Amino acid sequence: MNEHPIQGMAESILENINQMVDVNTIVGEPIITPSGVTIIPISKVSVGFGLGGGDFKPSTPEERKCIPFGGGGGGALTITPIAFLTVSGENVKLITIDRNETTVDKALAMAPEMVDKVANTVSALLKKDSDKTKG
Repeated sequence: MNEHPIQGMAESILENINQMVDVNTIVGEPIITPSGVTIIPISKVSVGFGLGGGDFKPSTPEERKCIPFGGGGGGALTITPIAFLTVSGENVKLITIDRNETTVDKALAMAPEMVDKVANTVSALLKKDSDKTKG
Protein backbone atom coordinates (compact mmCIF):
# COMPACT_ATOMS: atom_id res chain seq x y z
CA MET A 1 0.00 0.00 0.00
CA ASN A 2 1.16 3.54 -0.71
CA GLU A 3 2.36 5.81 2.06
CA HIS A 4 -0.41 8.01 3.48
CA PRO A 5 0.08 11.73 2.67
CA ILE A 6 0.14 12.69 6.36
CA GLN A 7 3.31 10.59 6.82
CA GLY A 8 5.07 12.67 4.17
CA MET A 9 3.94 15.89 5.84
CA ALA A 10 5.24 14.76 9.25
CA GLU A 11 8.58 13.65 7.79
CA SER A 12 8.99 16.96 5.95
CA ILE A 13 8.31 19.03 9.09
CA LEU A 14 10.64 16.94 11.25
CA GLU A 15 13.38 17.04 8.60
CA ASN A 16 13.21 20.85 8.46
CA ILE A 17 13.30 21.13 12.26
CA ASN A 18 16.26 18.74 12.37
CA GLN A 19 18.15 20.92 9.86
CA MET A 20 17.56 24.03 11.99
CA VAL A 21 18.57 22.58 15.35
CA ASP A 22 21.85 20.86 16.14
CA VAL A 23 24.22 20.83 19.08
CA ASN A 24 25.80 24.11 17.89
CA THR A 25 22.43 25.80 18.33
CA ILE A 26 22.36 24.92 22.03
CA VAL A 27 26.08 25.20 22.82
CA GLY A 28 27.36 27.91 20.49
CA GLU A 29 30.72 28.27 18.85
CA PRO A 30 33.43 29.47 21.27
CA ILE A 31 34.45 33.12 21.02
CA ILE A 32 38.03 33.93 22.04
CA THR A 33 38.56 37.50 23.23
CA PRO A 34 41.85 39.39 22.66
CA SER A 35 42.65 38.93 26.38
CA GLY A 36 42.45 35.13 25.97
CA VAL A 37 39.09 34.55 27.67
CA THR A 38 36.91 32.01 25.87
CA ILE A 39 33.17 32.72 25.87
CA ILE A 40 30.73 29.96 24.94
CA PRO A 41 27.06 30.93 24.49
CA ILE A 42 24.43 28.53 25.85
CA SER A 43 20.83 28.62 24.56
CA LYS A 44 17.54 26.89 25.22
CA VAL A 45 15.67 25.56 22.20
CA SER A 46 11.93 24.97 22.28
CA VAL A 47 10.24 23.16 19.40
CA GLY A 48 6.62 22.50 18.67
CA PHE A 49 4.74 21.30 15.65
CA GLY A 50 1.38 19.99 14.67
CA LEU A 51 -0.34 18.55 11.68
CA GLY A 52 -3.70 17.20 10.77
CA GLY A 53 -5.90 16.25 7.92
CA GLY A 54 -8.79 14.22 6.75
CA ASP A 55 -9.63 11.63 4.14
CA PHE A 56 -12.58 12.24 1.87
CA LYS A 57 -14.95 9.68 0.46
CA PRO A 58 -14.04 9.15 -3.19
CA SER A 59 -16.94 9.97 -5.46
CA THR A 60 -15.45 9.20 -8.87
CA PRO A 61 -13.44 6.22 -10.16
CA GLU A 62 -10.39 8.48 -10.60
CA GLU A 63 -10.53 9.57 -6.95
CA ARG A 64 -10.62 5.90 -5.92
CA LYS A 65 -7.14 5.40 -7.48
CA CYS A 66 -5.52 7.81 -5.01
CA ILE A 67 -6.18 8.84 -1.45
CA PRO A 68 -8.43 11.90 -1.45
CA PHE A 69 -6.84 13.82 1.38
CA GLY A 70 -6.71 17.38 2.64
CA GLY A 71 -4.41 18.49 5.39
CA GLY A 72 -1.83 20.89 6.69
CA GLY A 73 0.87 21.30 9.23
CA GLY A 74 3.33 23.72 10.71
CA GLY A 75 5.91 24.21 13.37
CA ALA A 76 7.58 26.77 15.56
CA LEU A 77 11.06 27.04 16.96
CA THR A 78 12.37 29.45 19.58
CA ILE A 79 15.99 29.91 20.58
CA THR A 80 16.54 31.72 23.86
CA PRO A 81 20.03 32.62 25.10
CA ILE A 82 20.23 31.60 28.77
CA ALA A 83 23.90 31.74 29.78
CA PHE A 84 27.52 32.18 28.83
CA LEU A 85 30.30 29.85 29.89
CA THR A 86 33.58 31.72 30.36
CA VAL A 87 36.96 30.03 30.49
CA SER A 88 40.00 32.00 31.62
CA GLY A 89 43.03 29.86 32.34
CA GLU A 90 41.84 27.29 34.87
CA ASN A 91 38.82 29.38 35.95
CA VAL A 92 35.46 28.38 34.49
CA LYS A 93 32.34 30.42 35.24
CA LEU A 94 28.73 30.11 34.19
CA ILE A 95 27.16 33.54 33.79
CA THR A 96 23.40 33.24 33.53
CA ILE A 97 21.20 35.78 31.81
CA ASP A 98 18.72 36.95 34.42
CA ARG A 99 15.31 35.77 33.26
CA ASN A 100 13.33 35.81 36.50
CA GLU A 101 15.85 33.61 38.27
CA THR A 102 14.71 32.10 41.52
CA THR A 103 16.76 32.31 44.69
CA VAL A 104 17.73 28.67 44.25
CA ASP A 105 19.04 29.36 40.72
CA LYS A 106 21.15 32.24 42.00
CA ALA A 107 22.46 30.18 44.93
CA LEU A 108 23.47 27.33 42.63
CA ALA A 109 25.26 29.73 40.29
CA MET A 110 27.17 31.22 43.25
CA ALA A 111 28.05 27.88 44.86
CA PRO A 112 31.50 27.39 43.26
CA GLU A 113 32.63 30.90 44.26
CA MET A 114 31.30 30.46 47.79
CA VAL A 115 33.13 27.14 48.21
CA ASP A 116 36.40 28.81 47.15
CA LYS A 117 35.85 31.73 49.55
CA VAL A 118 35.01 29.44 52.48
CA ALA A 119 38.03 27.23 51.74
CA ASN A 120 40.33 30.26 51.60
CA THR A 121 38.90 31.63 54.86
CA VAL A 122 39.28 28.28 56.64
CA SER A 123 42.86 27.94 55.35
CA ALA A 124 43.70 31.43 56.60
CA LEU A 125 42.19 30.71 60.03
CA LEU A 126 44.05 27.40 60.32
CA LYS A 127 47.32 29.08 59.35
CA LYS A 128 46.72 31.87 61.88
CA ASP A 129 45.91 29.31 64.61
CA SER A 130 49.00 27.28 63.68
CA ASP A 131 51.17 30.38 63.91
CA LYS A 132 49.80 31.13 67.41
CA THR A 133 50.62 27.65 68.73
CA LYS A 134 54.18 27.83 67.38
CA GLY A 135 54.91 31.19 68.96
